[in-house]
Formats: sequence, C-alpha cells, structure tokens
Amino acid sequence: MTTLKTSTCHTPYSLVYGCEAVIPAEVHVPPSRYSLNNIEANANLMQDNLSLTEELRDSARIRMTSYQQTVARSYNKNVRIRVFKEGDLVLRKVFPNKKEKSAGKLASVWEGP
Repeated sequence: MTTLKTSTCHTPYSLVYGCEAVIPAEVHVPPSRYSLNNIEANANLMQDNLSLTEELRDSARIRMTSYQQTVARSYNKNVRIRVFKEGDLVLRKVFPNKKEKSAGKLASVWEGP
C-alpha cells in the first residue's frame, strides 16, 4: 500500500496515519536516509507530519474531486441525450430472470416492436 493513487496523489497509509509506511526489510536493515536521522529530530518530524495530516487530507480531497470531474467530463462527452415521449417505440433489455426457459442461448436479448 505504498503506491501513490492517481486520484489523490498520496498513499492511503499517509492519508490515514500522516507518515509514509516502512516495509519490514527497512526496519531490520535501514537505508542510509534513515541512518542520518537522530531520535530527537525524528520525533520532531513526526510531530510536524501529524499536525499537517488534516491539510494533507484536504488537498487529497480537492485533488480527488478534480479527478472525478475530469473522468465524468471525459465519459459524458460521448453521451447523447435523448428525450422520449409517451407512445415512442423503444427496445427494452430482457434480463435473465425474465427470459423464456425454452429459448436457450439463441434467445433474443431485446424485446420491442
């Protein structure tokens, strides 16, 4: 779960806990970027991260809303609006629970005039 999500540009773990996840291999053999930190500086950084968690979540919420609008816009550009009036002839989809049992696999999927 350390992969950035397209909709929020953050990891789910960082949105919940306010910091990045550490995989078990990095706990036993820490990389050089962790060995340069001391305990007091790390505690201060963690406190700063926790205070910025709400701001991080707000920016993710704004980004997700923008992403949803972009997806909806790209989906809706191919939608054609049709207005039906009473008496217009239309095809209706036949659902599996309404199909005739004797028709088999060659049965009509649509019913209409």
